[in-house]
Amino acid sequence: MDTQTILAVAGIVATVLIGFWAIVMALRYHRSVQITYAHDHAIALIDDITQNFPELKVLFRDQPVSDNLVLLKGYFINTGRKDISSEMTEKPITLKLPTDFEWIECKVVECSPSMKVTATIAGNNEILLETGLWKVKEYIKIEALAKVPVVKADPDNLPKDYPTSRLLNVLKFPHRIADSKSILETGVPRREFRASRFYKNRWWVMAVFAVVFGASFLCMDYFFPDRTINWRLPIDGQERVMSLRVKGDRVLLTEKDGFEKKFTLQEFDQISDKHPEIVTKNNWFFIISGVLYVVLGLIMLMVSGTRRFRENRLLAIIAGNAKT
Repeated sequence: MDTQTILAVAGIVATVLIGFWAIVMALRYHRSVQITYAHDHAIALIDDITQNFPELKVLFRDQPVSDNLVLLKGYFINTGRKDISSEMTEKPITLKLPTDFEWIECKVVECSPSMKVTATIAGNNEILLETGLWKVKEYIKIEALAKVPVVKADPDNLPKDYPTSRLLNVLKFPHRIADSKSILETGVPRREFRASRFYKNRWWVMAVFAVVFGASFLCMDYFFPDRTINWRLPIDGQERVMSLRVKGDRVLLTEKDGFEKKFTLQEFDQISDKHPEIVTKNNWFFIISGVLYVVLGLIMLMVSGTRRFRENRLLAIIAGNAKT
């Protein structure tokens, strides 16, 4: 199989893989109704604000706040392709916590123009977000205070025992909205300095590295193929090009189609009309490695591009609505 055929097959395989991936991504991210929760901040009011300033007091309703009180900020965005009407909502979006957690307060601090939203605490561990007509690309920004139960911190597991981490790990968003599945959770994208974007986007860096690495393998096979000396000679009335190797006390001649012929050294020397010929061979290690790296890099580039597109879309929705 020559290099052109191999590259053609590799191109077909890459096209099929990338096409399959694109279909999966389209089905996953382009549902008719899709709600996204973009987490903004979670602040432990005591641990994050007053730990270095013991004299500083944080008050809520003219009373000092208790330990493990966490302020949660986030956005709910209609990222689907369909408006959500009140008739489609059997159970509104609920911010649900376990029974040992408690919601203290919740407010809708911002939302898209003309959108009507109310946040109601139901019991101690549920917040209901009731909306009217929720159009595509409209958003809701909420801020809520939650009381996190005090636990004995494990010195070896401090990040997970931190109040904000414990709150985010147990927070759920159940609902019953027609044509909608579970809420997609992400973070609010942060605008970075241009000099640091390249290095912080690891997917993009790894993808470029994989494509360049794979392309270098393919270039090495194309420009520096394996070259061996074969023999062109007549055998059984047919001219053949055969490789030569020694097997025991005999010379073994092998053709690429599998034909073999053994001779003694003296018999081989007596064959007339034989002459050496340089034969170029593909290096299968370079070809297979190159194709795999290039395909992997292209898939990673598409994943990174999709992620960047979604982040930019969320930023555009939040920033665009905030300006109007």
